[in-house]
Amino acid sequence: MILHGGTVYFFDGVRTDDLYIHAGRFVEQPVPEDTIMDLTGLRVFPGLIDMHIHGFRGHYCLDENPDSLCDFAAELARYGVTSFLPTTTAAPPALLLNALRRLKSISGNNNGAVIRGIYMEGPFLSPIYKGAMREDCLCLPDTALAEAFQEASGGLLKVMAIAPELDGADVLIRWCVKNGIRPSIAHTAADYVTACAAIGAGADHVTHLFNAMADPRHREPGVFGAALDGGATAEIIADGHHVHPAFLRMAYRLFGPERLILISDDTPISGCGDGSFCMDGRVSVVRDGVCRLPDGTINGNVQPLLTCVLRAEQFGIPLTDAVRMASETPAKKLGIYNETGSIAPGKSADLFVLDEQNRVRLTMVGGRMVYQAPE
Repeated sequence: MILHGGTVYFFDGVRTDDLYIHAGRFVEQPVPEDTIMDLTGLRVFPGLIDMHIHGFRGHYCLDENPDSLCDFAAELARYGVTSFLPTTTAAPPALLLNALRRLKSISGNNNGAVIRGIYMEGPFLSPIYKGAMREDCLCLPDTALAEAFQEASGGLLKVMAIAPELDGADVLIRWCVKNGIRPSIAHTAADYVTACAAIGAGADHVTHLFNAMADPRHREPGVFGAALDGGATAEIIADGHHVHPAFLRMAYRLFGPERLILISDDTPISGCGDGSFCMDGRVSVVRDGVCRLPDGTINGNVQPLLTCVLRAEQFGIPLTDAVRMASETPAKKLGIYNETGSIAPGKSADLFVLDEQNRVRLTMVGGRMVYQAPE
C-alpha cells in the first residue's frame, strides 16, 4: 500500500512524503501493483501509545466481559491510539487476579489498539495520597502477591506502581527489576531522599507527575526533584485540569520530550459527557470536563489521549514533541521501540491521520485499517 500526499510528522521534521506499507510494516520502497491511498490535505502521525489507561466510554479493564475489553481496544483506535497498557485500580486481590487473566486471554486478539502489557496501579500505594483509589483495597508491598499477579497475567505485567516509603517497597522494587517489570513511584508520601533511593534501586519512573504526591517545595523537592536529579521518566496528564499549563510547560522544559510521557489516565467514565456515574461502587460526577468524587477528589481524566496531545500544543509545546511524548517516548520506556513508536522502515505500520479540524480520519495497526471515519 502507498499512502500518498499526506503531511507526515517525523520527529526530525514534517515532510510531505509517500509512505510504503507491505506485510503490515513500513518499507523503504513500494511493491509492484500496490494500492494507493490519497491523503492529500491530511496529516499523518505515528500511532499513539497510551501506557496508563483504566477504561473508556463504559469499558473498564476490570470488566468481567471479555467482549467489552475487545470493544475497549477498538474504541481507542477511533482516537488514534494503536497501542496501550490496560491499567488496574486498587481492588480486592481476587478481582485483580481474575482481571489479569482476562486481559491475558484477549492480548493480541482484538480489532483495535494492541495490548502491549499491563500496568498495575495499586494495591501497593499510600493511603495518605490515595487520590481516587479505594483505601480499603490498599496494602503494603507484598512480593508473594506480586508474583501471583505476574503469573495470572501470563508475564504481561510491564509497570507496577509502588509507594516507596511503605514497608517492603525496597524488596518489591528489586523483585520488579529482576523480573523485567518497571517499578513506578506513585500515590506516595515519599520525600526527596526516599524517592532518590527508590530511583537508584530501579524505580526510575513516576506515575502521573504532581498528582497523588506531595507538592515540591524549595526545601523539600520531593518526588519531582528526585525524578529530575535521578534521570527518571515521568508521566503527566495534559488535560489542563490535573496539572496547571505552567507546570506542564515547566516539566517539558526540565525533563524534555525524551523523559516526559503524556498519558490519558482515562476511566470507564471518560468520553461519556457530563452526568453522574458509578465506578468501583462509588458515584462520580462529571461537570465542565472534570470528573470528581463527592469529596472533590478528581477521578481520572475524561478526555482521550489525543485531546491531551492537542492541548499540550495549545499550552505551548510543539506538536511534534507532544506527539513524540505519546509515541516514541513511551515506546522506549516500555522496550517496544524496535516494533512501534515512530514511522520508520521495518516497524509495524501503526499510524493515524488527522484532518484540518483535528478529527481522526483513519487509524492503522500493523498496516490494517482498524478505524475509518464515515464520509
